Amino acid sequence: MGKCDYNSPGYFLGIVGGGRWKNYRKRAEGHNTLVINPGRAGEDQYPYARAAFASFENDVAVLDMTEAYLRNGVKNVTRQFQMLPGYAGIRVIDNVSCKRESNIYWFAHTTAEIELAPDGKSATLRKGGEEITALLNSGGVFSVMEALPLPESPARIDEEENRAYRKLTVYLENVKDAVIDVTILA
Repeated sequence: MGKCDYNSPGYFLGIVGGGRWKNYRKRAEGHNTLVINPGRAGEDQYPYARAAFASFENDVAVLDMTEAYLRNGVKNVTRQFQMLPGYAGIRVIDNVSCKRESNIYWFAHTTAEIELAPDGKSATLRKGGEEITALLNSGGVFSVMEALPLPESPARIDEEENRAYRKLTVYLENVKDAVIDVTILA
């Protein structure tokens, strides 16, 4: 979604639990990633975490994101990217293992128009005469949310700058282990 207002209070303070991470666009909830147990930790993702690719072979890359979510009650978090044959699209598979039952959000921000299938297992995104389809190959359903902080979030936001955005969302409630498997076709 781009930068946020550099004049926001404390923006240049690089402290965990404050500074720029109080701004929606700098938090995990303002990005195309996971938010796990919002409100249980000071941050929705540890801002100084390091993520490394655990493997990369045959058009499949696995990113270990565990360190970013350790404060949110996880045991393990990986995101797998798989390029589809002929570059027809990409498959993104998130595997999450938590220490206790948890609430997990999967977000994809867009300025495109989003049309959900009646069963919530697919979404068509349209913009400028182009369209892509997102297929949910796992549990849960797609929904659409405004690009605003979650109710339990301490985030600040300039609603005007986010007005054009929506979030394609998957929400899983009270799960200990989860797989969110999404294929995006061009």
